[in-house]
Amino acid sequence: MRFTRDGKKLIIGQMGDSRVYRLREEKIERVSPEDSLVEVAIKYGLLNSDQDVEAKVNINDIEEKIKEISGRNDLSEQEKQKMTKDLSSLLLYLTRISNKINAKQIPVGDFRNIIYGESLGQKNVNPHIVTYDVKKGDKYLVSCDGIHDNLTDKEIAKILSNDETPEEKAKKLVIESKNTSHSENPRAKEDDMTAIVVEIKDKKEAIKFERETHLKKTREALEADLKAFETTINTLGIKEIRSILKSLTQER
Repeated sequence: MRFTRDGKKLIIGQMGDSRVYRLREEKIERVSPEDSLVEVAIKYGLLNSDQDVEAKVNINDIEEKIKEISGRNDLSEQEKQKMTKDLSSLLLYLTRISNKINAKQIPVGDFRNIIYGESLGQKNVNPHIVTYDVKKGDKYLVSCDGIHDNLTDKEIAKILSNDETPEEKAKKLVIESKNTSHSENPRAKEDDMTAIVVEIKDKKEAIKFERETHLKKTREALEADLKAFETTINTLGIKEIRSILKSLTQER
């Protein structure tokens, strides 16, 4: 995730199932693509969203979708092959689960962590690249699946909307995810929980923040130097320090 120098564009390079969310005018939206079987199910209309982990995908519906695509005249052979490959991968994995649980309908929670596509174990793979316009007030979250699997979009939006600092929001997202992961919540999943929060301010606010950050680092460095100097004085004593200074003066 990178902002252009003028601050007007955001460029995201993505592989796997980590995500970038954007909160703009209190509306949350995932702005990164995703390589997952759940995404395949959503893409082809077999699921409405990934928010309800108890929603189910029917094996028969996947088979019907593959037949429908094969008979379409408005698609090229290349397009048909790509779409059929996506759905066949979903069908293969869900069939394995179906055989284990002896049911044709598979809950999202049973396959939401399965990476799909070229993002895993392949060489020379091109990532997904997307670009967006940036607006003042935008709030962005970069999260791994331990965050967005345990928390709903609504819960994430609520945390991003509060008055805390980006760092405090990131910590809160991790804490809330951990709490959910140890609960009876159907979304509960013990997994990686990492969150980065970025907020877009105007230039004056950004300059002020940079200046305050620089002053803070300078102050911390000076305090560290002073502490080291005090330690040196206490260790060596005044007489030895005078002797060292005299020796240094003579060398110069």
